[in-house]
Amino acid sequence: MYNEEKALAVQPVCIRLYGVISKLGSVQWVYGAGQPSAKHWTWVLKKIQDAGKCIDISGPPEDLPEIMKYLKGVVYHTYCKSVEDAEDLLKAVTVKPKF
Repeated sequence: MYNEEKALAVQPVCIRLYGVISKLGSVQWVYGAGQPSAKHWTWVLKKIQDAGKCIDISGPPEDLPEIMKYLKGVVYHTYCKSVEDAEDLLKAVTVKPKF
């Protein structure tokens, strides 16, 4: 279950680790057992990306369209129950080039 107090506790940890994080090229975000999925952590993920870091995320397929609203160029690991579900997901998240 989502716990706002725990979520807010992440902020000081990020600040304390800034010296270490500044040396990293990418961050693999793991939201942890019993916590809400990646789409509920976009504020943290955006901070990571705004710091110039690549992000590697694993999560359910239904989170991907929401995450793509806020983040660009992430590595997202997911699964689909069928080929049709995978094709639908790709259609939903494919960005059309602007010419």
